[in-house]
Amino acid sequence: MKSRLQHINASAVTGYAAVITAAAFWGASGVFVKLIADSEAVSATALAFWRDVTTFICLLLAGLMAIPGKIRIQWSDWHMMAGMGASLGLFHIFYNVGIMLNGAAVTTVQQAVMPAIVTIAARYLWQEKLTERKILALLMAFAGTVLVAGLADLKSSGFTLSGLLIGFCVPCLYAAWNLFGKKLRMQYGVLVVLIFAFGIASALLLPLQFFITQPWPIQPQTWLWFAGLIGISSLAAFFLYALGIGRLQASIASILLMSEIAFAVFYAYLFLGERLTMSQTTGTVMVVGGVLQLLRRNQRRITMNQKAEALVKRFTTFNNEIIAFVESCPEEDWTKVCAGENWPVGVVARHVAAGHYRALGLAKMIVEGSQLPELSHERIDQANAQHAEKHAGCTKDEVLGLLRENGSAITGYVAELNDADLDRTGNLSVAGGAISTQQVIDNIIIQSATEHLASLKAATGR
Repeated sequence: MKSRLQHINASAVTGYAAVITAAAFWGASGVFVKLIADSEAVSATALAFWRDVTTFICLLLAGLMAIPGKIRIQWSDWHMMAGMGASLGLFHIFYNVGIMLNGAAVTTVQQAVMPAIVTIAARYLWQEKLTERKILALLMAFAGTVLVAGLADLKSSGFTLSGLLIGFCVPCLYAAWNLFGKKLRMQYGVLVVLIFAFGIASALLLPLQFFITQPWPIQPQTWLWFAGLIGISSLAAFFLYALGIGRLQASIASILLMSEIAFAVFYAYLFLGERLTMSQTTGTVMVVGGVLQLLRRNQRRITMNQKAEALVKRFTTFNNEIIAFVESCPEEDWTKVCAGENWPVGVVARHVAAGHYRALGLAKMIVEGSQLPELSHERIDQANAQHAEKHAGCTKDEVLGLLRENGSAITGYVAELNDADLDRTGNLSVAGGAISTQQVIDNIIIQSATEHLASLKAATGR
């Protein structure tokens, strides 16, 4: 495996492509919004509401046709879904108000703080590494955004306390819906997440519509711009981003998203006739350079450690096999009971993705020299029973999301291990004492999960 793209699996490559394409589509938002505002007297709040509610209706219709009967979430996840929908709706409001109070230049720069918030949060939520390359990409993207926004505009902006508070909320809310979206994509498919998120966002914006003037009638050309805003910069963009964030680290996805600024500048030049200063051109190049930091070849690791490469190959082969099994599993087989585990097929598949794959945390603790938790067979059995009860109604989309997300995390982490990392040991009493990083990956993740897959095949006769 000679390049970075060969270090990550096809799922991660799809994630990179999806997020960058989403950024390209979001970059067109400014063009559509300007064309709409130039042809209609519409407030920012009204436009945000009609954008969200129209997107919600389109997503709901698509869901009813594509996944009828599956547009539901577990009660225990409602707080996260409400958080994503509320932060999405509030972000649209605060972003518009921020532009009114602080100006477009300042708000754009404030928005660019979002990747830093996501990166720090993801470090604690999902133990995502804060690498030198990520830090460099963050700095380049932020500095480039400052230049694109225009230094003269920033200096001439009149700051007020309310403006600063609003400006602080913009990146926080932007980061919030990204983080909630990442967490929910571990559990649910793209359509389910977006339907609920936009539904909640629309409900949040609805009461405000009674206090503002609504644009009517609408000129024919405005409907065309609005269709572009919905079809390209809402439906396509959010769908691709939700797809991508389910396959990438949240920190990487948020940094990649900053390429939206470069796309927006290009579209403004191409379609609106806006011209760039030298500093703005330099800023655009810096933003693109920051994104490319995440895509370039890692020169310090031209080849993967042989032992790590063997583990990655074994795991990737297994993960592809169980993903193919779940994808092709008929609905009538999903609830059949596996004899060995006495759980339904869906629960066993989810146990692999959410249980065995999460054992990667033990491997990380060994590599870092941390003390492993005290585990017993009784505690493990109890946790497994609780998982089976809680997730008895899990869906194929949910399980596939977990297999891809957690599987991508395993391959990405193991690919960077060396002999010393793999040979490190920690004390795990339930395993009989000392256990190495390699044994955790080989035995707990791969071998035990392979036995569960054999049980799945036996239960379904496949």
